[in-house]
Amino acid sequence: MAVRGLATFRARRQPRGRRGVHTRYGEDLQLASVARAVGGMRALYDAGSARVKERGLQHLCPDEPRLAELLAEDPLLLRTPIVRDGTRAAVGAAEAVWKTFADAAKGKA
Repeated sequence: MAVRGLATFRARRQPRGRRGVHTRYGEDLQLASVARAVGGMRALYDAGSARVKERGLQHLCPDEPRLAELLAEDPLLLRTPIVRDGTRAAVGAAEAVWKTFADAAKGKA
């Protein structure tokens, strides 16, 4: 879709398709992969962040598909740090899990 077409959609406040210009297919897969590893999109969503309050989402109870859309649109809603080790992942300050990842990596080397 041309840039002019996107401007028209924005001006009319009409939603674009899910796989729009600004959504990258690989990033969606990456987000879904991490969500599976940590137990779902809700584990990735930082409900207590300043960005949630700034956007007025603190009273919203979105379902998993809506959370996926929100997290893809605005990465500041993600709990950080996200630490990955192959197919495993940890979200937030989970130092014990990070240590197991590091120990497993040392055992491989």
